[in-house]
Amino acid sequence: MLYIKVAKVFEKLKKAMESYSPVIIMAAAGWGKSASVQYFFRRMKSFTIYCKNGRLSEMPALESIRSNVIIIEDMHYLKEESSVSYLKSLLIKGGRSVIMITRGRMPEYLQDEDMKLGFIKIVANDLIFERNMICDYLEKRGVDFSSEDVDIISGISGGYVSSLYFCSKKIEEGEGISRRDELQIKRNIYNLWDKSYKGQLKGDLLKLCLSLCQYEEFDEDMARSLSSLEDAALLMDHLRESLDLFISISDEKYALKEEFRAYFLWKQDKLWSKEAILNNLTAAGEYFEKKGDSFKALKYYKLSDKRKKIEEILIQSIDPYKGFDRLIKLKDHYSQLPEEMLYNTPLLMAALSMLLSMSLKPEGSEEWYDRLCDLYSNENLSPEDRKDIRSLIAYLDIALPHRGTKKAFDTIREVFILFVKGEVKLPEFNVTGNMPSVINGGLDFCEWSKNDTRIVKLIGRSVESITGKYSKGILDISLAESRFERASSDSCDLMTELVKGYESAMYGGRMGMCFASVAIQIKLSLLEGDYSAAKHIYSNFRKKTAKEKAEEIYDNLEAFGVWLSLYGGQEQGAEDYINKVEDVMVDFNTCDRYRQMIKLKCLISKGRLIEALRLSIFLEDFCESYQRHHDLIEALLLKSLILYRMKNENYYRVFDKAIKMAFEFSFVRIVSLEGNAILVILEEYMKREKPSGLFAHYIDKVWEECGRISLYFPDYLRNTEKEDVEFTKREMQVLTRLCMGLSTDKICEELGISYAGLKKHNRNIYKKLGAKDRADAERKAIQSGIVHRGKQYD
Repeated sequence: MLYIKVAKVFEKLKKAMESYSPVIIMAAAGWGKSASVQYFFRRMKSFTIYCKNGRLSEMPALESIRSNVIIIEDMHYLKEESSVSYLKSLLIKGGRSVIMITRGRMPEYLQDEDMKLGFIKIVANDLIFERNMICDYLEKRGVDFSSEDVDIISGISGGYVSSLYFCSKKIEEGEGISRRDELQIKRNIYNLWDKSYKGQLKGDLLKLCLSLCQYEEFDEDMARSLSSLEDAALLMDHLRESLDLFISISDEKYALKEEFRAYFLWKQDKLWSKEAILNNLTAAGEYFEKKGDSFKALKYYKLSDKRKKIEEILIQSIDPYKGFDRLIKLKDHYSQLPEEMLYNTPLLMAALSMLLSMSLKPEGSEEWYDRLCDLYSNENLSPEDRKDIRSLIAYLDIALPHRGTKKAFDTIREVFILFVKGEVKLPEFNVTGNMPSVINGGLDFCEWSKNDTRIVKLIGRSVESITGKYSKGILDISLAESRFERASSDSCDLMTELVKGYESAMYGGRMGMCFASVAIQIKLSLLEGDYSAAKHIYSNFRKKTAKEKAEEIYDNLEAFGVWLSLYGGQEQGAEDYINKVEDVMVDFNTCDRYRQMIKLKCLISKGRLIEALRLSIFLEDFCESYQRHHDLIEALLLKSLILYRMKNENYYRVFDKAIKMAFEFSFVRIVSLEGNAILVILEEYMKREKPSGLFAHYIDKVWEECGRISLYFPDYLRNTEKEDVEFTKREMQVLTRLCMGLSTDKICEELGISYAGLKKHNRNIYKKLGAKDRADAERKAIQSGIVHRGKQYD
């Protein structure tokens, strides 16, 4: 009998024998469950009972069984009540080792026994063949193999025993093996599963699996809709419990296990016609369209080539009066629309103009804007069509991101006059930006802040009239924000204005405006050194947005929470956020600017200065070209900090530009909230420049607040100098792998060194870092910037 000992399985079975604990082995067909049991008990007398047709094949009196080992095979079939009772009696009787083998999960009818007796559980991961076991397997089969062959086999098989057989067979037949053979190996496995599951996966069960295999996740309602099976929920329960094909990914969402999803896709291709597969995808599109999920509906209509449906949904999805932010999620679909359709649909022309502007393609944006204006000049248009097009033009005049703020206030007044005359219809207009700042028309709010009180009197009524629901709370919150940035009002007065604005926005307004108020309330709490209050306000608002399902602010609210966590020194949150946010060189749009600014701060906090510099340069260029003065000041401040820590003299020039821009707008808090991180640069700047007059008064104010923040939150964006430590090449190889979380055995294997050799390198590393153990060494190496977690040094 060709069998390779699986250490994890043997350890658990040995433990079970010593304690007489019941064992349940749960894994799909072909994992070697029965082979492991047979091999372990090969020198012991065992008694095997099979399950067929829902019941045990035999149920002898317990006292008549002479063996101390009882094996229950194919327990996934077991349903019959008397057989279940007999099994429970076997378990409770004690004095014997009961080994249960199933393709499914732990049956619900055994949960009480599991709690009382403490079953030892063996799962698929325990049965996986590791590299050394794969080598043993190939040797015992007499296969002539290379180290490269083992790498390929390990990658293709994933340690799955049956897959190893087909891989070794390829080599035995003299064909060799490569990654190109993966598909054929999988087909062999699927044919094996076809035989193994033949009696279990048929009729409605098979129909359900084939109906769902094209989808990453689904709920019971979707399963019922796509399969047309009223008892889909019951069938799903059976597939999950008895065969363990489904997994729960949330309270209501399910998914096919990835390997079985691939299997059913293969089977669907064999059993279904191309038309049936496309109809299934169309049904998914219709399902999500009815649910109001246009993003998923478009995905499946695209896969089923339903172009007419795609065009209908894209037009329905555009609502310029509630903001064009959602266009970004659909941009690939819009870009594929035929030009003749675009030219005949003003709404699509306006959408493309906005989309291109948001995607940093201002020239293309202006082209579509001009085409819309040309269409408006067509004398054959009906009065109603002209009014619709003029309304779209008015919206773009205010809201196109690349145009900046030079003419924003004049434009708002002009649009208001048109609105009063009835020449345009603007039922709602989103004036909150994607940052927790009030930004008119989605643009920079610096010009507003210079003359906030006068501008409120001048265009306040215009803004309120144009914006509808979005105006609720806008004047109170926008005034509070500009006064907060300038540090020109008492905290109590600001809080009063903010709460008043929040209440207005909450009752009949929009959550985006509430977010603007909450963000400033949190910053006020930080300025008072009250971190617990700041966290409390944030936590409560998160609950509020979840309750209101305000999905449009989820991403930026999460980013704001990460920024807040930096004040609390929560390093892991920064690392996770860096990995989560897309690289700007891969994808960027104006809605991403706040998330990228927070990512930049996370990179600085982790000492990843080259990556941070790259991102700061990108953000600086974007902010200058799109006239985002507030964002530009922040990007420049952070860039100066990065250069300072890199010991690059250009930091001073960059900081000088940032601080003078901030002074131009009288912004104090955008600088002072950086606290300890910027304080050292500010101190040097004061010594070298010796400010005078109003600028000196401004600098003193910034200095005072910076100092206070640095005392409250000394760890925020802390400056951790890189340790001046010299490591050998081998020590760096070891250190980086320690920081990657690799096990001792894995490090020895990768570097080809002995355990004693590794201990010697560890001692040297700990000594040089002044660390007491591995965890301390990892922390110091990462914080000091010697290595970055996840990066490997070769």
